[in-house]
Amino acid sequence: MDGDEIEWEEGELQEQDEEASGGDQQGELIKCYERKIRQLKQENEALKRSASASSSKEVGVIRLAGGEIKDLIPAFRPGEDETTTEEWIENLESMREIYEWTNQQVLLYASTRLKGAAKKWHSTTTTKTWDEFKWELMKAFPEKINVGKIIEEIQGRKRKREETVTEYFFEMRQKGKKIKLDDATIAKYIIAGLGDEKLIAMVAGANYDSPQELLQKIKDAEDIRRAVRKHEVDESGGKGKGGKKDTRAEQNGQERKGARQVTCYNCGRVGHIARDCQEKKDKQRDTRAEITCFKCNEKGHIARFCDKKSTDPKVTNKGRKDSNEKTTGEK
Repeated sequence: MDGDEIEWEEGELQEQDEEASGGDQQGELIKCYERKIRQLKQENEALKRSASASSSKEVGVIRLAGGEIKDLIPAFRPGEDETTTEEWIENLESMREIYEWTNQQVLLYASTRLKGAAKKWHSTTTTKTWDEFKWELMKAFPEKINVGKIIEEIQGRKRKREETVTEYFFEMRQKGKKIKLDDATIAKYIIAGLGDEKLIAMVAGANYDSPQELLQKIKDAEDIRRAVRKHEVDESGGKGKGGKKDTRAEQNGQERKGARQVTCYNCGRVGHIARDCQEKKDKQRDTRAEITCFKCNEKGHIARFCDKKSTDPKVTNKGRKDSNEKTTGEK
């Protein structure tokens, strides 16, 4: 409210005071002041709403603190990592759109994440806009790619034992895109490097329309292979590495499954115990066949278990003699 309006209001109040001098002068004056107070309150609220609307124009813009910038934007170290200048700038452009940064904001955030040679370069430049910054940075650190070397790396790359499917998948995608390979070619190398032949066969025969679908197919196939391997372990008696039972509970559970899971310690076969081993019985029978009773001179038993009570000393002596000769000959 300016000075003219205030003077006008004061004049108006004075006139109203004079008009209210007759009759109920005091009552009219009070009513007049109440009306003016209400009017001033309404004008004050309108001014507050106007100020709030003007300050909310930039509510959608997300500003970052130093720690947030470090976590969100990767450092750029040309020559020290595999990220190219173009890839780093494309990453920043994507975040600029997502978080609705202004050109000055993204320029500020990008400059704080320059490291090594890039940081020294920035200290010598006079770029004032984001577009200038991008262009000068790409000129200072042009992309140098050894296509042959990357092809060899992709062809020889095998998924590591401790590596997740997702980690392996996106590393292969990154290398392939760096040398401008199409999705189908990259997919071929990804599948070939999975390592598990059965897993490779399952994925190679699957249909997919995008890299994301291929990744999901690989994950699904791996889940199936994992379930199959677990079933095979269960069927083989729950054995883990080294042929040992994984736990005592699993061992007891397998023993309760019946004789099909029992192993004979005599012949090593599954399905019976040593007491019922036919191979052991055959060996015992062969051994008995070689034994000769010196009482009756027959094979298959010894004199202590001989049912024949011979009284002929010739037979007895002959049996002893033959037995002794056989023993001597074996020695």
